[in-house]
Amino acid sequence: HMMMAILYELKKETPKANEYYKKVLDLNKNFALAANNLAWNYAEYGGNLDVALGLAQRAREANPNDPVVADTLGWIYYKKGVYESSISLLKESNEKFKGSNPTVLYHLGRAYEKNRDKDRAKQALTQALSVNQEFAEVADVRRLLGSLQDQKGGK
Repeated sequence: HMMMAILYELKKETPKANEYYKKVLDLNKNFALAANNLAWNYAEYGGNLDVALGLAQRAREANPNDPVVADTLGWIYYKKGVYESSISLLKESNEKFKGSNPTVLYHLGRAYEKNRDKDRAKQALTQALSVNQEFAEVADVRRLLGSLQDQKGGK
């Protein structure tokens, strides 16, 4: 079931992938990868954020040291407007990735920006671009950096 979910993810067929993630979780409710991926899909593609949060928390309990899980949970907190919890988890994820994951840096920059910490937001977003110029969120990073450059002052 997990392989089928991943195959559907690769084909960008999220609803079908979610069906298989749910089947995996029916068999093993603590399968961290399935819980994390389903949580991410709900958060990114219009699912219930409270359900996504519960799934991400379950993944975190099952795999507390996984930086991908920390990123997912942090991003869900961001989407729920809980910026301090978001920043804490995203900083943890970034540290575990050793600053090499531009998407995590993007998420961290967004969380700092929403938390009104413009200087740290700029720093995270600039680092994201220095790591990779061709990741999925690069256009949004550039737009947000431009917006932050136009604003005066830091936190």
